[in-house]
Amino acid sequence: MSTPSCCEDSLSHAFDQAPSHDQTLLRLTPHPDWTRSQKALFYLTLFFRYGFLFPIRLSFLLLSFAFLFGAAVVAVNKRLTDKEKTWVSIVYCRLFCCSMGLVGVYRNKHMRPKGSGVAVSNHLSPNDIQTLFADTPMGASYGYVITGQKHTGIIGSIETLANSLVPTYWVERKSATDRREFLSEIIKKAKFGGPVLLFPEGYCSNNTQVLQFRKAIFDDGIRIYPIAIRQKSRYGDSFWWDEQFHEYLLRVMCSWATYYDVTYLPSMVRLSHETNAEFAARVQATISDVIGVPAGEFDGSFWYSKSEQQRLLGLQREACATALLSYHTEKERTESDDGYFSVSSAATGQDDRPTQVN
Repeated sequence: MSTPSCCEDSLSHAFDQAPSHDQTLLRLTPHPDWTRSQKALFYLTLFFRYGFLFPIRLSFLLLSFAFLFGAAVVAVNKRLTDKEKTWVSIVYCRLFCCSMGLVGVYRNKHMRPKGSGVAVSNHLSPNDIQTLFADTPMGASYGYVITGQKHTGIIGSIETLANSLVPTYWVERKSATDRREFLSEIIKKAKFGGPVLLFPEGYCSNNTQVLQFRKAIFDDGIRIYPIAIRQKSRYGDSFWWDEQFHEYLLRVMCSWATYYDVTYLPSMVRLSHETNAEFAARVQATISDVIGVPAGEFDGSFWYSKSEQQRLLGLQREACATALLSYHTEKERTESDDGYFSVSSAATGQDDRPTQVN
């Protein structure tokens, strides 16, 4: 089996549209087997979503952008306190979440990240940042230190405006130097500031599994605050599988709702006998157990990066060679009469039967 096939078997379903096990009214065309009354109901709900919900949500989206832009202009001319910046960020995030039709349920609020450390979560879309930040209590003097990949377009504009209002760290994923500097800054901020909001999967997935967590941030002395996000896709799929972000926004804003069930979990630290990779796997398993989905063996880079697929192919070949050598060695040992075995020489024409040692 080739590496792409292996990755497809393990990963492909994590990057598809979120599965829906119920007949929903999120379609754009009626089902051919529906009755006339069902089709009439479908067209009525289609008009409601596009003619009523979408204009209202679009208004909230434009209002959130206008508010963020206005706050950024004020921040350039007036030094805002941390409490004022946090208030602006909360208001913007809540306006933005209204535009996405978010129905958020937040559990274990007393475990919400506080103080230094890193808040880690599974990742469905770029909107996860606004979803989590929106739950910050009004009047708080802190929110999250925001991290993420550098983008262009709409997301890039939001990142630029956010730079003047909250602590932010953006990384260019393709630059090794940028990644090292990003990691160094994040670790420093996590130990002496924070909480830093980070998505260690590195890529968005559709909530059918939790992709492998990258181990770099799971260092000794850093407190980790796990957050589990579970969605109900029957009302609307929040996973970003669309080609362009504006297409994603249109689809989500025209759905019935974006239902998020967010659970804050007890903080965790690396145990003395654990490596970074083992600690990352333990946190990943904790989040996947709460969501009720498996913990994946690969991260998203195996799906998107050809170089990572080639690296995995090399590891697979080494593992297969080791397994075959172990199998033949054990077989020869078992077949020998007195527990000894010989290594046959194919080059000299000798057969492969065990040789008796007297």
